[in-house]
Amino acid sequence: MKEMVYEIIGGSTKIDHVENYMSLVHQFSKQHSIHIQLLNAKMIFGKIHLETAIFHAIRAMNGKKMSTQSIEMEILLYSAGECQLSHAIPKMGIKQGETSIAAIFINEHNQKKIFYDSIELFIEKFNIQIDDAVLKQSIGKIRQWSFSEEEIQTISKDSLEDLILEKVAMVDIIK
Repeated sequence: MKEMVYEIIGGSTKIDHVENYMSLVHQFSKQHSIHIQLLNAKMIFGKIHLETAIFHAIRAMNGKKMSTQSIEMEILLYSAGECQLSHAIPKMGIKQGETSIAAIFINEHNQKKIFYDSIELFIEKFNIQIDDAVLKQSIGKIRQWSFSEEEIQTISKDSLEDLILEKVAMVDIIK
């Protein structure tokens, strides 16, 4: 089983062209030997949502049960609660313009200082304004998911996160 260290950062930035931006992110990722996944923070229901997606993606990778070719794409599927990239990307992908993002960094090596230095460099190079508040749970965010108003109203506010975590876990069943 591979030992992996991860870091999750919320923030905002300006993206002029999503495809070009993601191409630069991919180049940075390869150059610094880390995995980077950027997600639309408006769909993230707290850090536990992302930690659960990361856990499931790593477990799928270690069990050789990934349905994609990379840990980044596997995290995208799990965080979206979807089994197809064609559904996950529009739902969780970053958006053009002034946007809030969730940045996930994963290190497969034991060089923690280099890993954290790479994250700092990424934040600077890609002009990320750190603000973990963009990852917080809200009723507005839960309404963007495919839950009925009845489902939302019948569950206590403290249990809304469970709806999202159930979607993440369901990916293992529907894959």
